[in-house]
Amino acid sequence: MVFDSAWSGQTKPMQTAQQKKQFSFYSPYIRKAFLISDNDAYNRMYEFLGQQTINRRLHELGYPEIRITRRFMRMTEDENSIPTRCISSQRRITTIHSPWHYNMDSSISVISIKWELRIINANDSLIHEPIDFTTANNLPLKDMQQILQSVLFPQSVPVKKRFYLTKDDLDFLYRFYHNTLLNHYPKYDSKRYYDSYVKFYFRNDSHTMPPLVRVFIK
Repeated sequence: MVFDSAWSGQTKPMQTAQQKKQFSFYSPYIRKAFLISDNDAYNRMYEFLGQQTINRRLHELGYPEIRITRRFMRMTEDENSIPTRCISSQRRITTIHSPWHYNMDSSISVISIKWELRIINANDSLIHEPIDFTTANNLPLKDMQQILQSVLFPQSVPVKKRFYLTKDDLDFLYRFYHNTLLNHYPKYDSKRYYDSYVKFYFRNDSHTMPPLVRVFIK
């Protein structure tokens, strides 16, 4: 997989997964997103699918309140609405995603959403005014729970709410839903990424996961 930029603000790490000695295609990004909640991994998946495809598909699955509108980096609404150019070459199959695929769907909340929060901005300054979430990603907790259920227990939800996942896809997702960071490749700094990192339903003083405990979560 090779990335190119299609618009301002986008980056283009022109390296294939094989050159980095990782798995091919998107498995490294999915794995990093699940294991350490990596923002760059999310950005690459967002860029590959594009804003329009993500939202249309989630709405088709019965999640009309979900709104995925931005990468996890500073970009304008226009910059977020255009995917990057992704070129995939494997077994003589090449797919190019058009760099000018602009999302024409309305992706912004019709209601102004402002919350009184105290945050420190990128310049280490305390913000004393309401934060505007009108154009932000929106993923209701009830939908998050339903999506998790539909992946872990697809037979428990209606067919129309199931994702198109093969057995290999599910095996891969199950492995990294609950996988811990010990004895894992690539190696992560254990001081920063402890064994139970982002396993929010389990905590102990040593941050290690007992061998009989598996937490499936994202």
